Amino acid sequence: MKIDELTPRCPSVNMTVKILSLEEPREVGEGKTVRESLIGDETGTVVMSFWGEECNEVNQDDVLSIEKGRVSLVGGSLRVSLGRDGSMNIVEDGPENIRKDLNMSDIAYAPPKTFGGGRRGGGHRGGGRRGGGHRGGGHRGGFQKNKGRRGGRSYS
Repeated sequence: MKIDELTPRCPSVNMTVKILSLEEPREVGEGKTVRESLIGDETGTVVMSFWGEECNEVNQDDVLSIEKGRVSLVGGSLRVSLGRDGSMNIVEDGPENIRKDLNMSDIAYAPPKTFGGGRRGGGHRGGGRRGGGHRGGGHRGGFQKNKGRRGGRSYS
């Protein structure tokens, strides 16, 4: 998979990317460490978060082969991580001409609209209603791109 193909609905991703920039590790919560980076390939860039021991395993300019990576939304922005099932290996060959003008993490996504809710059923598409139908209007439980780009951090 290529970076410009990433969406919030990707179940898992396999891709080869280069680490373009790497922040210092920081503590979040009790005993949890995160380190954010900007990764890229020929099609674009995206923010990747490394957690725990992963923080010490990577360096700027490393080329990573990611298997079963996870795509999520953090504050409406795409983010890649390894999650529970993912793995990464540092490899020799990787993308050479990185496309830096398309950062997929700059595209703002609206969370899916939910219908129903409360303690009975919750979630989308009916939320515990008989028949489980979609309530009129709007989007049917998926993610929508907001118009425009997000401001925010600059990874350079």
